Amino acid sequence: MRVYSRGGQPEHPVLGVEYLTGDISDRNRLRQALAGAKLVAHFADATLPQTAEDDPLATLSANLDAAFNILTLCAAGGVERLLYCSSGGTVYGIPQTLPILENAVPAPISSYGLTKYVIENAIRYFGFKHGLDYVICRPSNIYGPGQSPFRQQGIIAVAMLKTLRQEAITVFGDGSVIRDYLYIDDLTDFFLRCLGGGPGNVTVNVGSGRGYAVNEVLELIRKVSGQPLAVECLAVRSFDVPANYLDIDLANRLYGWKPRVGLEEGLRLTFAAFKKRFA
Repeated sequence: MRVYSRGGQPEHPVLGVEYLTGDISDRNRLRQALAGAKLVAHFADATLPQTAEDDPLATLSANLDAAFNILTLCAAGGVERLLYCSSGGTVYGIPQTLPILENAVPAPISSYGLTKYVIENAIRYFGFKHGLDYVICRPSNIYGPGQSPFRQQGIIAVAMLKTLRQEAITVFGDGSVIRDYLYIDDLTDFFLRCLGGGPGNVTVNVGSGRGYAVNEVLELIRKVSGQPLAVECLAVRSFDVPANYLDIDLANRLYGWKPRVGLEEGLRLTFAAFKKRFA
């Protein structure tokens, strides 16, 4: 197995994994990273939702250029399957019905979601034009023990660090926004099932299948931590949809996948890890 990322080798490397350092915009390094690969999982992104909104054109340009490089090299190199991590939380925009099915017409209202959807269509184009086998995964909000609380993404990680530091967390709106949260081990299980076989040339939601209001999540964090957590509310951001949670029946039918870790259990596991990392 080979991992290509900006960060290179992590603090606790996995035995047998080759770690390469580089950017997704560097075609020569990408060529080295993809050499001989038969299964490719593309998780890299040049931006976060907030930074994407700050400069939509640069976001689209950087990510689409990198995606075409990756797709061209995969098609030319005989890659047997490409797994792309899109965004179930942003590509659909404001949903007409909940939970959201894969056949809902995407109408992203954020630059981040727009970029993800454009790349999805680039992948479908390469599938049609070059026969590249693919699985497009649309995950919900992922969380877990290794998540960074220092990025502008991931309310659970941020809230846990704030809890440990006895600081207030900033919430956009009144906490009624509903999201779908999935523990990292369940997402990993889905990835392995996709790369291990099953149908290709599909787009699949991956989430818990249930929505939680931000206030519910914060209350569960107070419960599992046994500590208070203050909240400071700011105005709702223009690119935040009021509610989003995914229908996950297709993932079960195609790959026999279901999430196994409930939100409270996942938060408990995550907080225990955060105590070791940051307390």
